[in-house]
Amino acid sequence: MRYASSKQICSNYGIPKNIPLTNANIPDMRTTAAKEWVKQQAQRGDDGIPGWIPKTKDDRPDFSKPIVKEYLKWKDSSVITYVPDKRLAYYLQKLQDSSFRNLVQNARRYEVQMPRYVILPETQEIRRQVCRLTKNSTTDDDDYDIFSEVSESVPVIDYRDLNINPDGKLGTGGFGIVYKGTWNNRTVAVKQLHLNKPTRRDKISFVKEVKIMSMLGEHPNLVSLYGYVLEPPCIVMEYVKLRSLNYLLNHCQDPTIEATITDGRIKKKIILNVVLGMIQLHAVGVVHGDLKPHNVLITEDYIAKVTDFGLATLRGKTSASIGTSVAPFNGGGHAVGGTPAYMAPELLSSSKPPEFSSDVYSFGIMLNEVIQEEQPYSDQLRNFLRRGPFAVANYARLVGGPDQFRLLEYLLANNRYNRIVRPVQNDSDTLPVTINLALQNIIDYDERHEAVVISGWMTIMWNDYNLRWKPEEFGNIQTLRIPSKQIWTLDILLYNSADENFDITMKVNAIVQHNGDIQYVPPVLFKSICSFNIAAFPFVMPCFIISCMTIFGFLLSPDSGEKLTLHITTLLTVVMFSLLLADILPPSSNAIPIIIAYFMCVMIISAVSVVTTILILSVHFRNSKNHTMSVRKYICNYLAWLLLMKRPGHDLSWCRIRRQWTSPKQESNNVNKSIDNRHSKIFPEPSLNNTFELLSTNVDKKPSEFLENQNTSKELYTCDMDMIRSELRAIISQLAILVNYFRQKDKDDDQSQDWQFVAMVIDRLCLVIFATIMLLFTVLTFLNI
Repeated sequence: MRYASSKQICSNYGIPKNIPLTNANIPDMRTTAAKEWVKQQAQRGDDGIPGWIPKTKDDRPDFSKPIVKEYLKWKDSSVITYVPDKRLAYYLQKLQDSSFRNLVQNARRYEVQMPRYVILPETQEIRRQVCRLTKNSTTDDDDYDIFSEVSESVPVIDYRDLNINPDGKLGTGGFGIVYKGTWNNRTVAVKQLHLNKPTRRDKISFVKEVKIMSMLGEHPNLVSLYGYVLEPPCIVMEYVKLRSLNYLLNHCQDPTIEATITDGRIKKKIILNVVLGMIQLHAVGVVHGDLKPHNVLITEDYIAKVTDFGLATLRGKTSASIGTSVAPFNGGGHAVGGTPAYMAPELLSSSKPPEFSSDVYSFGIMLNEVIQEEQPYSDQLRNFLRRGPFAVANYARLVGGPDQFRLLEYLLANNRYNRIVRPVQNDSDTLPVTINLALQNIIDYDERHEAVVISGWMTIMWNDYNLRWKPEEFGNIQTLRIPSKQIWTLDILLYNSADENFDITMKVNAIVQHNGDIQYVPPVLFKSICSFNIAAFPFVMPCFIISCMTIFGFLLSPDSGEKLTLHITTLLTVVMFSLLLADILPPSSNAIPIIIAYFMCVMIISAVSVVTTILILSVHFRNSKNHTMSVRKYICNYLAWLLLMKRPGHDLSWCRIRRQWTSPKQESNNVNKSIDNRHSKIFPEPSLNNTFELLSTNVDKKPSEFLENQNTSKELYTCDMDMIRSELRAIISQLAILVNYFRQKDKDDDQSQDWQFVAMVIDRLCLVIFATIMLLFTVLTFLNI
């Protein structure tokens, strides 16, 4: 649709070219030239009505038009309403191109440029008010975090401090119910969630609405936030005594209202207040999303206050929306929020998030309702919502061109097209369908649950016999985009889907060519079962290192005291590693991973190594007092020779072992002989009795010679000899006891050393056996990977 330029607008409505234009390409009615022109238009005929007022066929002002009635009431006011076109569709489209942010950008220079539908009066007081509001409310979007906490200036109110009147219900919506109440000796409005189990989504929306209201601060044209209650979730805000703008529009003849909405000055004041409130919203980056007369409250002084920020969104650098949405009302695949009668067309027909221009469009609809005293497109919109599947086709009557509307009527209207019937000319014909999948990304792969999530685009092409037209009959339209729910489409389901929702395609528009060829390219998100062979699960080096620790434990000496501790720690390590693998591997599979078999082997070897270590320590600390050495022949000789072990002071050669252990008697003699050989170095060969006889003989000879020479008496000699003999006997008996003790002690030490050597032999045997088994399983594991 083409729109007229600013020069064409001026020429069409008789506006002189010397009047400067604003940033919105409309005549700046605040200039001196514009004021003089208005006075000239007012002094001309037709009861002082300007020439741009609509006229009848006989070139008379059409007094049936509400705009003429409004002008007659407003002509003495300082605020001038300017409607650039009689066609409302053109007016709304041009209106949406403007923005409330134009006010913010020019406010500091006192060059406040309102949108084309309202021009500020030449009063410095209003200029200063707009400048002060916009200057204090401008916020840098880059410095604002959409997940920041609620401002500390907003108090958390105890629910027991609120006095809510259950009979004072002010309104009801999808979010909750608004009651009249009191708090801190102040009349307030309490917005409370539905008490019947509010969902988590409702609580999140509650927190987000509180955050947005805390950003806005105190503004005379926005409902102020006094505080909030956490449990139950409530928002305590300013109470407005009068009613909403919608109530005033529908109850113009209410005798209880002193000044009705039909008063032109009140209308202008309300419109200006709404604009100032929207300036504050857009200045901090907030999109209202549901601007309508129901959400504009009017005070006793007829000051408009914008309220209900439940669907508000924050549009910043991240373009992230923190508002809520309601279920789709038009049967589409996206969720939209707001009232359809006041929503921009792009929000009704696509999943595009609301922008600042959406609020401008809603304001234009509301402004037209205030001026015309009726809702635009009310009948068409009501039919559009009632007809269901043909909603978008009917909505083309509002936003599309006439050729496109006729084409949609030709293809889909009047029950000509049935989306249930297979699109072939004859029932016996087959319908060729081409399906392609463009893989975009592998989003996730869940090894444990054997599921893969991939995203991509599915291209489906077929020919619909019923969707053919001649382009020359419909404005040379070659291609048409129709919602997929209005035409026949394939039912595509993923056979091995792991998602609860089997229909994984997003409903998008189908591209229809004039020859009936249809291209349907929906984005898909597959979550399918992807079984894999876990037998070849990766073999990691920690497994091999843990198995080596089991072998190295047999090289540790039992006297260190840490031999058993090392084996037990190795066993615990294997168990913990197995638990970690259990969390990674799928719980159900057709094969057993090789690494699990390897870990079972290592676990069994570690458990057996603990048992053998206990046996080795038990043998190591044995002695002759509590155990008999019955395995000396087989362990200390044959097994030690087989394991190539050496023992100091012992010949472990095969020939020596055969000669030594020929018979059991020879064995006993050899054992005693080895013990006596060590003691022969300490004690001489003669026995103690022979030693005693030699000593007594020498003593007898020496005293007899002495007595012969000295002539001593025989009694004295006999007495001395007996005393010497008794002393010698006592000494010799004590020496015999010491000799026997040391002999027994050496014998016990030898047996203890034999037990220790037996423990060493068993330790060496376990080392060889476990190392062989571990090496064998490791080689087999590597060969199978």
